[in-house]
Amino acid sequence: MSIKQKGALTMKRSIGNIGLEGWLMSPNPSSACVVHAVRDTAPRHERSWREQRGGWLAGSAIGAGSGWVSAAVVAAALGATPALADNSCNSGNVPNPNPNGNLLSSPNCRATAIGPNATAVGFGAIANGDHASAFGSASFANGQVATATGENSVANGEQATATGADSKANGEFATAMGVRSFANGSAATATGQQSVANGDFATATGQASIANGTAATATGVSSFANGGFATATGVRSFANGVDATATGQQSFANGGFATATGMLSFANGEGATATGVNSVANGAGATAMGVNSYANGAQATATGVNSFANGAAATAMGEGVLS
Repeated sequence: MSIKQKGALTMKRSIGNIGLEGWLMSPNPSSACVVHAVRDTAPRHERSWREQRGGWLAGSAIGAGSGWVSAAVVAAALGATPALADNSCNSGNVPNPNPNGNLLSSPNCRATAIGPNATAVGFGAIANGDHASAFGSASFANGQVATATGENSVANGEQATATGADSKANGEFATAMGVRSFANGSAATATGQQSVANGDFATATGQASIANGTAATATGVSSFANGGFATATGVRSFANGVDATATGQQSFANGGFATATGMLSFANGEGATATGVNSVANGAGATAMGVNSYANGAQATATGVNSFANGAAATAMGEGVLS
């Protein structure tokens, strides 16, 4: 096993602060498990959301009304699908060819809108708030101008927007777009199937992308950014640490202010910098610049194509130079 591989493996084993050890070490990680793990790291938003919903249910007409409506609300909050009757609904008085179909006047087609200009359309849909909109079976929009579109979608917060089946947006101006996308935090944005943005102003763009931390940004399929202002750009790019930056397909930056730029670039250590395709900087303050450049050790520096510096403060400058 190469030093680069050992460094990546060691780093992955050490990331326990976001509860993703199992996913990182798994040869075939499940995106659903990732979503569950990251959701578990945001108890403050989740609890406030559920407490708010519980209080609202207890004091509203819905809370005192039929049991299945309340069940639908709770199920929407928890991301589950309520076990209810057939939800096919026809307008007018035309019977549904399905023998179990319903007319809009049926209780099984009931949707609830509470608030001026609120709109709810769909089996068990609920919109609560001025200009709130819920479209889709068991969709839920709570807050002024909140919008939930898609089966089991949830938008909770002023101008929160959830678009896609099972999408969840929790927080003012939070946006989740895509099937099972999840945005948690003020102005958090998750775009793409099973994308996750957790933290105020966090942004995850791309299928299964994950941004965890204030203003963290992950862009690209399966990209991962963990830490305040961490940035991962590129397919399977990985940035872990405050202000860590990974740019390029499968680039890897681990440590505060670590920077990896280029496909397969690898920077491991606080302030480590790797620039160039397949460049490796391993150690605090290590710097590798150039294709296949390699710097191993604290403050080691390798500059040039295929340059190699091994040891603390070692320096190799020039193409193919060894130190």
